Amino acid sequence: MDWHPKRLVIFDTEYVPADREPVPVCLVAHIFDVDAARGLIPAGVLICGWEEMYTTPPPPWLDDPDTVTIAFSGHTDLEVLRLIGWPTPRHYIDAMTELRVLLCGHPAIPHTAGLYRYLDFFEIQHPPKSYKSDLRDLILTGQSHTQKAEVLEYCELDVTLLAKLIAKVFSLVDWKRAVGFRGETAKVFSKIESRGLPVDVGLLEKLKRHWPEIQADLRAWVNQELGFPIYDENGVFKRDQVARWLDSRGLLSRWPRTTKSNEIQLDAGELRQWAKRDRQFAVLYESMKTLSQGGHGLRLDVHSDGRARCWMNPFGTRTARCAPKEPEDSAGFDRGGGFLFAGARWVRALMKPSPGTALAYLDFSGQEILIGAALSGDKNLMECYTAHDPYVRFAQLAGALPADATKKSHPEIRAKFKTVFLGLGYGMGAESLAFRLNSTVSEAAALVRLHHGVFRDYWRWSEAVRVKAYETQEIQNIFGWRMTVHHGTRPTSLGNWPVQSTGAAMLHAALIQLDAAGVEVIATVHDAVLLQAPAADIEAVTARATEIMKRAAAITTRGHECRVDAKIVTWPSRYQDEDDGGMFDRIEAALARVESMNALAEIHH
Repeated sequence: MDWHPKRLVIFDTEYVPADREPVPVCLVAHIFDVDAARGLIPAGVLICGWEEMYTTPPPPWLDDPDTVTIAFSGHTDLEVLRLIGWPTPRHYIDAMTELRVLLCGHPAIPHTAGLYRYLDFFEIQHPPKSYKSDLRDLILTGQSHTQKAEVLEYCELDVTLLAKLIAKVFSLVDWKRAVGFRGETAKVFSKIESRGLPVDVGLLEKLKRHWPEIQADLRAWVNQELGFPIYDENGVFKRDQVARWLDSRGLLSRWPRTTKSNEIQLDAGELRQWAKRDRQFAVLYESMKTLSQGGHGLRLDVHSDGRARCWMNPFGTRTARCAPKEPEDSAGFDRGGGFLFAGARWVRALMKPSPGTALAYLDFSGQEILIGAALSGDKNLMECYTAHDPYVRFAQLAGALPADATKKSHPEIRAKFKTVFLGLGYGMGAESLAFRLNSTVSEAAALVRLHHGVFRDYWRWSEAVRVKAYETQEIQNIFGWRMTVHHGTRPTSLGNWPVQSTGAAMLHAALIQLDAAGVEVIATVHDAVLLQAPAADIEAVTARATEIMKRAAAITTRGHECRVDAKIVTWPSRYQDEDDGGMFDRIEAALARVESMNALAEIHH
């Protein structure tokens, strides 16, 4: 029999954004008993605000094993509980997450929907958005104490509306997984967000101060590196010059173009792939992210404790991966001005451990290969995962490399088979593959056939997954994350969905266990975690975290452990991504030149 709670507490808080953490304003909670028919029976109300919040004792339902506490996008609501001295609820779910999983892939509502969009979907009446925005503005400006009754009414309204939503979907919720897995994950992410990332504030302030001069220096450097004036004398990015550069590389005729204007496409996904194997493309890709898109990291909102915080948006994609960005209609607390790992790669070098501390970046190595092999039972794919180099082993199994081949001995063939290996995992066809390989379509098609032949069991499984998904109109992973499937769902999305969603579950399982072991995670990045610890303990903490992550992998892959690569950064070193096209070193050099010139000008003056 499916477990469900005997009591629900639906709550909401209001708070004022502050420098380091939210300042609590008020809290409203509605208590409901669940009857035999799974209906919600009102059983009490708790309202407290302002100074009263700090003197109100924690209510007993926070630790009640039969009660589930619910908030909508409650990452900061959980922190408010901590700030007023209340414990984290024993059983908690985030209503936005559960609505996401119930309606994931539904054509009528986006995955990024906020509370009011869900109310509209379930035909629940609500006030106009302007009512919310007006009172929210009052709270954000610190004027809540002038209209306490209206603020409490505003807070209680969201609780009332959310209660109506929960009543609508109560029988559809997988309560056991919602509480035991997704709710536990949400609690860990709230802690992660409150910790933040350590930033080299001194360097950031220098970069902000001299950014116009540094930008000019970078534009000149990019033009020199590519041999074309990609940026004109006014600093304007020139797409036609990029086209000329692509033509000089023999790529223009096959480069993807926009549908409407027929201009060359310069989307991040395409450029990123080329940047991994070609330095000039790395320079173009990183410079576009740094210059054309405003530098990203220079808009970081670093708090007085030197930490940058943002909402990680767990379960933010249809595969349940994180997607750090603000949801539609959200009135949530803005923890910062960006995520250090979301912008240009050089921005990560702004991250620097505090004195006496260290960081460790732990990455599930070859996660998607392992998952694909484990789910499909493909022995050749598993052999590639367990090999020293999966791409060399793929080429060997395909008969393209001898048994003693290595990355060093056959770099070009390895690079080709790596592109095939990774591209086909994301549903890439022969034409796109030919473009990536700079080969003919027939040559790419032959490589596709090779992949299908070597990994026959994987492709049989993948096709069976697609067929079943269309038949049942849904697809689901082992932890109950599901997506609705309809005629508009792309077949390529279905092929990769089980791997990506299982990868998300693997990371979430690891986070729950890491938190239980007292490991302080401060960020997640796709299939990796970033943790912090005292410098003297970092080796031991990293070793313990590595074993925990391996065990979490075994839970989600039928007993197969996933390798974990670790990168440790100890103060006074900084975190630096070696794959940034040399951008950070160039920016540092440009900053040094600007400061030197300014110092000389000061002396002369």
